[in-house]
Amino acid sequence: MARSNHDKVRLKNKAEELTTGQSVDIEADETTGEDSGDNAFRWRVGPDVCGVVVDRNSGRGFVQITGSGLKDQVIQTGPEESGFTMAGIASGQTCMIYGRSTVLYIRPKT
Repeated sequence: MARSNHDKVRLKNKAEELTTGQSVDIEADETTGEDSGDNAFRWRVGPDVCGVVVDRNSGRGFVQITGSGLKDQVIQTGPEESGFTMAGIASGQTCMIYGRSTVLYIRPKT
């Protein structure tokens, strides 16, 4: 099911709020994982991205940030979750989207 414009605006506004004063760019479009098929597993790697804002009330799934010798982060999403979580992505770390989780990636300002 496609996300509503209201949900997209809420995520964008929260990402702008959480990154105020930082030298970063927020990607224009959100990224949502898929349940199955060719696009079922989506990921991005630092330093191309330096952070992510996760809509915890998006579709059922989770976002995992791992690698570079740092502690893994797992952020659950689904109808029983609420709010937004911002997490950093260090150089060499991978941010993976499982299920129908929706995120906005944050890039270093160019």
